[in-house]
Amino acid sequence: MTPTSGIIKIAGRAYREDKNNAKQLIGYLSGNSKRYGRLSPREILEIFGRLYERKL
Repeated sequence: MTPTSGIIKIAGRAYREDKNNAKQLIGYLSGNSKRYGRLSPREILEIFGRLYERKL
């Protein structure tokens, strides 16, 4: 889908200008990603929880 007007801002930054940072801020994970194999959503959250020192 191609945008026709408007601006999306995440944390005060324009999405088009800083896509990678925006995706990190919102926890973006592509639905086509094969990186996590057959892990359950809980297992994925536990991995990221350890990375960011957070408990579930």
